[in-house]
Amino acid sequence: MEALYDKFDQTNAKVDAVGSRVDAVSERVTTIASVQQEHGNRLEEMQHTLEYHAAKQDSTTSRLNHMSHQLGRLEDNQRKHTKRLDSHDGKLDEILGLLRQRE
Repeated sequence: MEALYDKFDQTNAKVDAVGSRVDAVSERVTTIASVQQEHGNRLEEMQHTLEYHAAKQDSTTSRLNHMSHQLGRLEDNQRKHTKRLDSHDGKLDEILGLLRQRE
């Protein structure tokens, strides 16, 4: 009978040890799940930040494209005005020549 009690005590001690290990594993799993949740939240925040910056970049790109188009139009106008002024330059030389002849 004494051997049976010893066997029961050993089995009980093993069950307690397994229970302690299960509790330790459960705590670790809970900790890991918590850390994963924190990482998931942080990744979601980062995703929102990336989306915000992508939208901002799209807006900036659109504005730059618009400004580039306006700059192109300004350059075209400047070229037209330069050609007009260059064409008047010859006429002004003729007028200046005529005026000098009268002197």
